[in-house]
Amino acid sequence: MLLCNIIKTGKKFCFPTSIYHSVNEVSIGYNNTFISNTPNTKFLGLVTTNSLSWKDHITQLIPKLSKACYVLRCIRSLMSQDALKSIYSSYFHSLITYGIIFWGNSSYSSHIFQLQKRAVRIITGSRPRDACRELFKHLRILPLQSQYILSVLLFVVDNKNLFHVNSEITALILGKILIFISLRLT
Repeated sequence: MLLCNIIKTGKKFCFPTSIYHSVNEVSIGYNNTFISNTPNTKFLGLVTTNSLSWKDHITQLIPKLSKACYVLRCIRSLMSQDALKSIYSSYFHSLITYGIIFWGNSSYSSHIFQLQKRAVRIITGSRPRDACRELFKHLRILPLQSQYILSVLLFVVDNKNLFHVNSEITALILGKILIFISLRLT
């Protein structure tokens, strides 16, 4: 069960506009404390908006990743490529993989991919306009889109009990159709 800590949320909640647009004011309260509607809210480290876009989350992620690129650039001359890759994995990679199954398919994720390419170029000492495909392969780093696909697949495998395969769905639908037909015939 998901509970809302009113003290930590700052008495604010984000209602999706698809639900909220037809209602003038929604009041949710507990113990005479009411939660107000806001255009965005941070929940478990992910910033969600009432339009259900991930622009605000990605906007908050960009400065953190830019700092990681700056750190990599500053220490590149002092460390080996393996050490730089280790720093990339511990900071940059951990930031981009957190919640990627939610925001990874967003149109705004291209900004994150640009920063990832910058980090890979810094680690390898490449020029800013060099192609990155071979650099990703050489470093054995998954590009953002591939990391998103892998994360979604791992989620599905880890939670396969939550999903139905086509044969189960077809059997379920056929069973309901047969019951409906038998009820109509009697």
